Amino acid sequence: MSVQKQFGHFSGMVMQNMPELHPVHMQGWVEDPEGLKEVLSNLNKGKHLKEKDGYVSFLLPVTDGTKGKEWVHRLKGEGHSMLEPCEQLLLSPDFKPTTGVVYKVRALKAKSFPDHGRSTENIKEMAAWQRLGKLNAEAACLMCENFTSKEMQAFGLNYIVVMSDLIGHCKGLEPAYLAALHQIGGPRLMFFCDGSGKREWSPDGLFAFRDES
Repeated sequence: MSVQKQFGHFSGMVMQNMPELHPVHMQGWVEDPEGLKEVLSNLNKGKHLKEKDGYVSFLLPVTDGTKGKEWVHRLKGEGHSMLEPCEQLLLSPDFKPTTGVVYKVRALKAKSFPDHGRSTENIKEMAAWQRLGKLNAEAACLMCENFTSKEMQAFGLNYIVVMSDLIGHCKGLEPAYLAALHQIGGPRLMFFCDGSGKREWSPDGLFAFRDES
């Protein structure tokens, strides 16, 4: 679908779903174009959370090519903490940022798997059955930046693991996944080592894959 045609469809949906506005409110927006622009710019920030049986789906903001070293400064500058090994993982040659990509995410609920059956292997098998793909590790950084503690608490979450290719090439570290970990004040970037695929996970998290449907 061309961009022009897609914009036409989108504009039509906006008009179709526009709530009834009082004339005074409409005039207020007419006289405050900057305020209107700010409200509309939130449409470009992703999320659009939907919860279903067994998973949560959402969109992430468009990627902008931020490299690992830049993510370290960016997240810390926004108040997100991270352990030193996370910095090593972001600086690994395995961390490969993209530009202009919007990730459509389907995150499988850990609690939908039985106790003692919540291994990485089983989770990947379920994802393959649902025809889900791997995410890029940069998605963990986007989640830290765009999710709030309240949102994670609302879904009863302590972590969201990004199921990407494992990141390696870090001295003294096993291959690992990046994750957004719940913390008061905002998510922190975390890592989980699991080169064997045998790790058993707690039930209070999500495993994020790329929804390619």
